[in-house]
Amino acid sequence: MVGGTPALPDRAGETTLSDISEHRVIAAEGETSRSAGRTTSAPTPTPSATPTAPASPRTATSSAAPTARVSPVPAPSTGGSGGPRTDRTNLSYSAGGVTSSYHLYAAGLNWTKPVGLLVYADGSGEYGLKNPSSTYLLSGTNGMIAVAKRRNMVLLTPLAPGTGCPDGDGTCWYETSSGYTPTQKAAWSHNLVEYVKSHYDIDTARVALGGYSSGAQWLTEYFAPAYGVRTMTDGVGVAISYGGRCIATPTFTAAYKAAVPFVWDVGDQDPAWTDSYGVKAGEAWYRANGFTTQLHVVPGLDHDRSGQFGAIMERAIQEQLGG
Repeated sequence: MVGGTPALPDRAGETTLSDISEHRVIAAEGETSRSAGRTTSAPTPTPSATPTAPASPRTATSSAAPTARVSPVPAPSTGGSGGPRTDRTNLSYSAGGVTSSYHLYAAGLNWTKPVGLLVYADGSGEYGLKNPSSTYLLSGTNGMIAVAKRRNMVLLTPLAPGTGCPDGDGTCWYETSSGYTPTQKAAWSHNLVEYVKSHYDIDTARVALGGYSSGAQWLTEYFAPAYGVRTMTDGVGVAISYGGRCIATPTFTAAYKAAVPFVWDVGDQDPAWTDSYGVKAGEAWYRANGFTTQLHVVPGLDHDRSGQFGAIMERAIQEQLGG
């Protein structure tokens, strides 16, 4: 999948799994062994390969399937200014005694219209962010950069602080590394998001948060619970191939729960799906705590989602925000 450009998944023929969305009881215990069974090391690039679209996922939704929504009140913007309207990589940012890097893509947007924000965290090892010219994650027609520009969104991709995580090549969001706890890593990323919002006039009703594997854990377990309310007034959260139950102290409000659905996308051969502590525990926690959730289970796929990330994010952005 690395060397090609994936097609947007075809949702025709999806089947609603009411047994999953309405009747499943999921035990969240065992979350401490979250890395078991995952392979998150850098993929082997195959530039000549041309990927085919993944099989249409089966979909479960915890309530009526969401449609593109319009904010009930005028969308607040951040009023930020001074940020270069260019694409920049490997920028450094420090806050709270934590330093890491990030990529920021702000070129080619229409600033006469509302500009949103797409924040995306990669999996352990962060192959996609360390190889920004690869179609694995960022580049290509359906790469995350192109998706953000089509949706008139600034794209921010933080790299996890620290080294020494046991999977990938030592970088991850869900374990302590270089003395930085997952909570500190999430706090650093929040400060980075606020920094970006202060330099760009972002429409906080057009914000998408996404992550893959370790990055999905960042999203559903730490960042969204602690900082989602401060980040956005409307939008969507998308967890790909992981995203467990809330671990940080949640600050969710009723308005946030009503405005921001959470979406999971996972292969049915992925340990993040077949084990109880990953996707199943995360989706169940958010559903039980008042969120609208969507669950896409893709037949025949395992943890490797090379080249599919942009299409998954774009589908969710289109469904939840339109435009």
